[in-house]
Amino acid sequence: MTTDNRTSATIESKWLQLSTLLQLLLRPPGGGIFSASTGLSPHATNLHFKLYGSDEPAEINLAWHSTFDSHSIDTVSWILLGVPSSVGAASLRNAASAPTLVREHGKFASLKTLIFDVGDILSIPHLLHDELLNETSLASIRQDLFGSSKIHFPVSPLSIAEVVYRDLTNFFPKHRILALGGDHSITSACIKALPLNDSCPLGIVHFDAYPDLASTRFGLRHTYSTWLSDISDTVPLAIAQCGLTRSTQAEALKDWPAPIFQITRDDIRTLGVVNTAKRLTAFLESQNVKQVYISLDVSVTDESEVPCTILTPQKGLLNKEVIQLIELVSEDFKVVGADIVEAAPFVRGHEDSELTCQTVIKYIDTLARIT
Repeated sequence: MTTDNRTSATIESKWLQLSTLLQLLLRPPGGGIFSASTGLSPHATNLHFKLYGSDEPAEINLAWHSTFDSHSIDTVSWILLGVPSSVGAASLRNAASAPTLVREHGKFASLKTLIFDVGDILSIPHLLHDELLNETSLASIRQDLFGSSKIHFPVSPLSIAEVVYRDLTNFFPKHRILALGGDHSITSACIKALPLNDSCPLGIVHFDAYPDLASTRFGLRHTYSTWLSDISDTVPLAIAQCGLTRSTQAEALKDWPAPIFQITRDDIRTLGVVNTAKRLTAFLESQNVKQVYISLDVSVTDESEVPCTILTPQKGLLNKEVIQLIELVSEDFKVVGADIVEAAPFVRGHEDSELTCQTVIKYIDTLARIT
């Protein structure tokens, strides 16, 4: 056997192992949340009929598994991973529905040439992170999910997301992964899974109406307002926050373990998008940042364009302003990954849900065009 043949065989063997793992920890697009009593939501059923021409689980899985082709993934630069988890949010948990409803929207089909949709992580709606489970619970859940309590696969959404994100990144090092949440707690799982160069900090370009700088929430670190603290002691960071309703007091920022630059939505209106991008770039360059991860909480967007989100402030940025900032920042730094979080389509009626999903699709389109 020649060296090329051995290399090809090794790659195929590794891909077979990865695709087998993905089929255990993932579900078809939009089908990540499964209720033991009611099954898939009508939206997920409708989406699967659109994608696979069937509402029979066996036929859907067969059709979905047939898309697991590494050569197909090689035709695009971005992999879309649905993370339908909103346990890390407050009492309003509708963000878990976003990966399904965004894909169900008619305009999502226009993204097919830009992204490879690998599916949704398996999301048990009672769980958040495996660190919060004892060994008895882990064994019981593994027995139910995988048929054996001795298979040490993760079972909670954030834990599964981290494993899947890492394995996809390792197998496809030239690709970027776009995680579609879900609430903002998913971001820590994604960033922890990135293969990073410790000699330079990772730049976090964080679009949000709120700073998310709490150290804990009711004693927990895995939440939508504490995700930055959750990664601050494991990954060297430089954080640029854009679109906040108001900035954090300077004294509070001094105590933070990573340098933070904040710019409010009012600042952006005063400076303009181009000058705002220059300030973001100047800060990141001053911290020796070479690579950035973009985390886009849709609450940064004005209510007229994203009416359905977990926390919707008024007078946010227009989506065209957010898009232009993303485009300008991505010209100066290598983007290594991204997420879009906090869209909550069920919060309001059908028209508001459609509008929210349409804006999210614009954001996906923008990120997926970054090369």
